[in-house]
Parts: sequence; structure tokens; C-alpha cells
Amino acid sequence: MKVWLRRALLVVCVIGPLGCGAEPRERSVVLLVIDTLRADHLSLHGYARATTPALERFATRAAVFERAFAPSSWTLPSIGSLLTGRLPSAHGAGLRLGAPSQFARLGDGVPTLAETLGARGYATAAFVANPYLVEAFGLARGFAVYENAPVTNKRIRRAPRIFASAEKWLREHGDRPFFLLVHVFDPHMDYDPPEEARGAFTGGIESGLSLPLRDFREMREQGPLSPGDREFVRAAYDEEILGVDLALGAFLQSLADEGWLESALVVLTSDHGEELFDHGGFEHGHSLHQELLHVPLLVWGPGVHASRVTAPVSLVDVLPTIAEATGVPVAPDAAGVSLWPLLREGGGALAQRALWAESTLYGPPQAAIVRWPHKLVLGAGAPRLFDLERDPAERRDLASEQPERAAALEAELRTRLERAQQAQAPRQPAQLDDGTRERLRALGYLDR
Repeated sequence: MKVWLRRALLVVCVIGPLGCGAEPRERSVVLLVIDTLRADHLSLHGYARATTPALERFATRAAVFERAFAPSSWTLPSIGSLLTGRLPSAHGAGLRLGAPSQFARLGDGVPTLAETLGARGYATAAFVANPYLVEAFGLARGFAVYENAPVTNKRIRRAPRIFASAEKWLREHGDRPFFLLVHVFDPHMDYDPPEEARGAFTGGIESGLSLPLRDFREMREQGPLSPGDREFVRAAYDEEILGVDLALGAFLQSLADEGWLESALVVLTSDHGEELFDHGGFEHGHSLHQELLHVPLLVWGPGVHASRVTAPVSLVDVLPTIAEATGVPVAPDAAGVSLWPLLREGGGALAQRALWAESTLYGPPQAAIVRWPHKLVLGAGAPRLFDLERDPAERRDLASEQPERAAALEAELRTRLERAQQAQAPRQPAQLDDGTRERLRALGYLDR
């Protein structure tokens, strides 16, 4: 069947809740992940700098989630949750196994979205760029094509090349149902924005720093940065976002031109954010503050109502949502819920529930619970309580002012952690080759 005809029939089948008698079972899926992208630095979400003009244009056709949370503050466990619908303690990927450089891989018994859709006849492909996404960690399972460009801070495959590879694959395989994962690395440290974005925000800032910002470990050793230097670092990060936005806009336009933005389910998000001195630190993986957990989440596709959604959601909800949209089953022990009722015309409601985050990379283990608008963080000192509605930047710890609420959330969080510990399957170590270890070391992940 001609590609345009199959797409047209698919669109006809989703006009209205009773179109063609049932939800389509061959809806293609595009999952876009922008590494290290904190939501509050997107002009899409009201940030002062114009970091995402292209995304804003396309967001008028999408469901935009204002309060989406990552289940971890670093890549491996967070992507594991995206692809399995489970929390890190349940899927295993990224959990430490004693030695600082030893990580667990995805558990053998944990099904991935690619495996599930592949078993249904979907073409599956992933174009990614992150050393934590090498096949040894298990997240490549189910992808017939898995292209992971070796990267370090200083040498990456830029977003335009990743998107070009994805477009080429779509042209060759888009005539059948597909699941396509595209992951770009650019906003991750080092900050070396492309020419078209360089200087857009750093220009005019009085600082002793200059682009590219490469050696973050040396920056730490130099001691506290000046206010001007810190602002320069933030501006450099924002220029990286702008550079990705330009490439992303071209890719989304290609999806629109080919009809995929209307006929496929297209999801855009990030694995985690980035701390830019918000709480005295830098980068990610070391805390569970909002600058690391609050991420963008947008959805396009047939039946998706363009809207701004304020319900708090988690990245573990992405898999159940895709599952409902494509008609595939979800494991009964999945941690997330389908957001499909919120995406449809007329909207819906989600029951009040707790959202969870866990699996820090550095320092003492931490975990968090969110019962909107309150959030409690456990680990690294006394429990801390925040009101995210009144204090989204988490400047005021309310634990001593609201001891009963803090105690109740702490008890709920500890109960979940104890149950997770009891249910854990034996952890399976990832066997990393020397090249992967060297790239992780170059990123600073194996020598802290």
C-alpha cells in the first residue's frame, strides 16, 4: 500500500472516539529524547531567553505537559524507565554494584517497548549518542537497528547528523508501522554551541570564561566561580539548547511534511536536567532537585488535543501511554499510568497519586516522593520538604514547619523503598569494553 494512502486511512480511523470502530493497532511511534534538558530553561515554559523558538511553533499542535518529572537525575536509569515503564529499582539499569565503576544492566526479565512493538511486526530503530546507551547496558534490546555514536565531552555527533540518520531510516522504512527512538547529546557538558547559536546569549557577559567550556573538573578545582562566570556558564548551556532547537525544528518540519506529525504518535522529552549552581552544585546525577527532575514532555499525533496539561506526570507514564495508543499490553507491575485520557479531545483526569525519583549517581543514595504540590527528598542529610507550587526552585525547606506532612511522606517513601528492596531480582553487571570505559572516564563518570 502506498505510504500516503496508508497514512490517510490511519488518520480517518482516529477521527472521533468511534472512528473505524476501534483505536488503530498499527500507529507508528517516534520518541525524541534531548539529553540534559531542564524544562525551566525553555522559553516554551516561560524562560526569559528565547532558547526554543522552533519548538514553540510546533508546540501549538501538541499536548504540552507543564509538570513532567524524570524518575532519576542521570541518563541510564531514566532512559531505562522510559523504555520499560518501571522505576530504576525495578528495571535495574544503572544501579551500582559495589565498585564505583560497576553498574547493573537492564534485567533480563524486563521487557522493553522495542521488544513489545517488534513482536507485533513494527520496524524498530534507535539513533542515539551517549556512552551509557551502549548495548552492554541492555537498552538496545528489541531494536533491529541500533546506531550509537561513540561520544565524549569533546567529541560528539551533533543533533543535525543524528536527525539526518533518523530521516534516512524513515524514508526507507516508513511504509510499515515503526518505532523510532532518536536521542541527541548536545546540551550535555561540554558547552560548545554550534556557530548559528554561539554568542546569542553569552555575548556581553563580563566573565573570564570563553567558549567552548570544556574542562568542568578544572572549573571545580578553581573554587567558586564569580557571578559573571556563573552567568556565562548558564548562557553557554542556553546556547546549546538553542542549537538543538534549530535542528529539532528542521526535523519536526520534516515529520510534518511527510505526514508523520499527524499520523504517528510523536513524543519529545529529556532524560534529566542540569544543575547550574541552583543549589551550590553543577551538572547532574548528584541530587534530586527540580533542576534535574523537571523535564519537558510534549506529544503530537492523531487524536491528541493541543493543550497545556498541568497534571503532574512521570516519564514512567510514557510507555503505558504509547501502549494504549498502539493497543499493546502493559505489564501489570509497570509503575506508570497511561496519559491517553489527558491527550484526547475534551481531556480527562488522573487520580491523585505519588510520583517517585531515585538512583543518584554520586554521593549518598537519595530518593524522592511527590504528592503534588509537596515533595520530600530523603538522603544526603535530614529529610527535606518543599512546596513545588509556591516554591518551584526549592529554596525553602518546610520539614521543620510541617513535621506531620514531612513524617507522612517520609513513611510512604520508606515503605516503597523497602518493598522495592524486597522485590529486587539479582542484579546483572554490565560488561563494558575498554572503549566504553574510557569514554565514561572522559565524561568524568568513573573517577569521582
